[in-house]
Amino acid sequence: MLTRPAAKNRVKKKEITPPFSKSTVFSSKITESRFRDQLEQQGVPHEFFLGIVKKLGTDQKTFNQTFGIHDRNIQRQRGKNLSYEYSIKTIRAMRIFAEAVKVLGTEEVACQWLKSSNPSLGEVIPMTLLVTQGGEEIVLDTLKRIEWGVYA
Repeated sequence: MLTRPAAKNRVKKKEITPPFSKSTVFSSKITESRFRDQLEQQGVPHEFFLGIVKKLGTDQKTFNQTFGIHDRNIQRQRGKNLSYEYSIKTIRAMRIFAEAVKVLGTEEVACQWLKSSNPSLGEVIPMTLLVTQGGEEIVLDTLKRIEWGVYA
C-alpha cells in the first residue's frame, strides 16, 4: 500500500518570480539562462503571455499568427501555464524585447524597431524572425551591432 509522505517531507514547487512588474516590463532575470530554463520547464503563466503581447503593442491575434500559436490553444490554457512549445516562443519574444529596450533605450523605440522593416536584415521585420532560434540569434546579433556602433 502506497502512502503519501508527511507534509513536512514534501518538496515545495518553486514559485517563479514574474519577469515583469507594474513599473517595468522585464527585469534582467529574463536574460539569465537559469531563469529562462526554469520558466521553460514550468511553462510561462498565461498572464505573462498576455503581458508580452500588450508590451509589444500588438494584439493577441497578430502575435499568435507571427509566432505560429493557435488561438484556440491559448484560450484553453487561460489561467494555466502555457505548453512547452508556446512557452519557448513567448520567452524568445520576452528576451528579444528586453534586449531591444536595453540597447535602444525605451520600450516605445524597441517596440517600433521590432515591428519595422530593417535594412540590415534585408528589409525583414525583426519580429517575424523570432519564430525560430536561428532568427532569434540574427536579431540578437543585429542588436549587439547597434549597441557597439557597428552599422546595422
